[in-house]
Amino acid sequence: MKLVLPGSDGHILHSNLMRCRLLSCPLIQDFQAFTTSQTRVEEFPSTGNVFGLAFERALGAILLKDVAATQRMAESALAELEMELTIRLSFKWITQEPQPRRRLAMIGGGSHPSAATDDDGPYSAASALGVDVVVLDEDGHWLQSESMGHLCDEFLVCDLTPNQGLSARIVATLRRSREAIHGVITFSDAYLAATAEAAESIGLWTNPPDSIAALSEKGWMRELTNPCLPLITTDGQADLKRKLEALETVQFPLVTKAAYGWYSKGVMVVDSKDELINAVEMLERSLPNHKYLVEPYLSGLEMHANFVLVDGEVLFAEVGDDSPSLEEVGNRVANSFAETPSIMPAVWPLEEHHLLRSSIVSQLGQLNLTTGLFYVEALVSGSKMEYRPKDTDLALGPRNTGSRRGEPTVVVRKVKVGAPRYQDSIAVKYTYGVDYYALYILQALQRPQGDKRHDSMMKSIRTLSEPLGEYIRYPTNVVFIPVREAGVFSAAEPLPQWIMTHIPHYRVLMHDGQVVEGPHLSGKWPFVAYFVVKASLSGAAGREQVKTLGEYVRRNFRYIMT
Repeated sequence: MKLVLPGSDGHILHSNLMRCRLLSCPLIQDFQAFTTSQTRVEEFPSTGNVFGLAFERALGAILLKDVAATQRMAESALAELEMELTIRLSFKWITQEPQPRRRLAMIGGGSHPSAATDDDGPYSAASALGVDVVVLDEDGHWLQSESMGHLCDEFLVCDLTPNQGLSARIVATLRRSREAIHGVITFSDAYLAATAEAAESIGLWTNPPDSIAALSEKGWMRELTNPCLPLITTDGQADLKRKLEALETVQFPLVTKAAYGWYSKGVMVVDSKDELINAVEMLERSLPNHKYLVEPYLSGLEMHANFVLVDGEVLFAEVGDDSPSLEEVGNRVANSFAETPSIMPAVWPLEEHHLLRSSIVSQLGQLNLTTGLFYVEALVSGSKMEYRPKDTDLALGPRNTGSRRGEPTVVVRKVKVGAPRYQDSIAVKYTYGVDYYALYILQALQRPQGDKRHDSMMKSIRTLSEPLGEYIRYPTNVVFIPVREAGVFSAAEPLPQWIMTHIPHYRVLMHDGQVVEGPHLSGKWPFVAYFVVKASLSGAAGREQVKTLGEYVRRNFRYIMT
């Protein structure tokens, strides 16, 4: 066992930070922190009753994996662990001044803890930061139960129907709170714009509400990120036919989708006018009274990225590549927009990393979005990398020089403000040791420049944005299991125990008796389950390992559809 001792006087910034930084360490069997939020610690002395003081002042204890057969091997393993801890914990996470106690309003209480691990969700992050949570949600929410009430300081009933009056209802509800509110956030896309409007109206920090609202308008986003891309906006089949008649030529393949939000619902690739008209007709049925987009299908390598920005500076950027399936290779998606596995870190050329960062920061700046967390989906055309069939799988490697056309360009497909999806947040903790939920909470609580608390808050955000060193990053693979056919979901079969040691988190998203429509008829691309798979090796070897493990999960996870 090894004890973790404080190297300076001060206050613990994030009581769960040690766990976050040690999750992926292959030498550790178990870890227990002895601190809580705002804990005052004293530098460990080098003289006196060292052994007794070690147990009294320890910040936590680590149990080494049972790999030592002899005394010498045990000492060697502990020395190796000492070096690993030095790398993982040598940054300023003990602050001179305690953080003030603050109250954060969360619009929408989120999923029941049965859908998330207790140690990795927003409530855990708030508690670790010493932040009290006030939840606004509908009456009858699970947080109102006696067994779950401890997760929030106050629960306020509010009608969260996403309509024009939502921001006003949020403001009215917040004014009923028994104490002052210092920040407002939401984890639901449906409430983002209204939450920003409410925060602005009561004088709390937020990104510009107009910019957040604009992000959900896909046509507007395309004009911003790729103004040369031809678009057709239509309100239905009849309108589309009139617009097609006015065009001299129509180049296929094309993509149809809802003009506002709705994730991948109704997204289809079409190769003819008949298919196009049928796809828009399907959109009318599934999403009536909406606007729809028709745009060219763009080939390229898909990637997703999460950015932590402060005043236009990138404090942390995580990029993952979204692997295609075998049928998607050949610059053509087989009418499917179901999520594919995503491995981080990505193996993109450095210049394409820089291109992605600069392109996205520039485009966010045009929207006055210079501070916050941002999730981005993008396409890299003309990349130096490509996926090629290899045996029964795909391999990402350098593109043949003769097949390259021009320099790489980035097309941003989607931008979302706020913390990323839960499974991505878990993966980032294991790979980079960064807690997205804590960063999202701190950014919402920041004070205006000139306020004496502003600099302290910015310092805390910078500290928590510090990733693990490159050579101790263990890759992760987020594997999605999409629905393949219509039916009634019955059950999922467990995976073998040996593979579960590489899966820190997973969730089966369907329940017994759930009726599932056929994706190619409904235009919906639901998941049966997802798995966060972690490597036990670092670098390129770890990436290959986690890719193989993820492929095993994808091929061997079985579910029964009747």
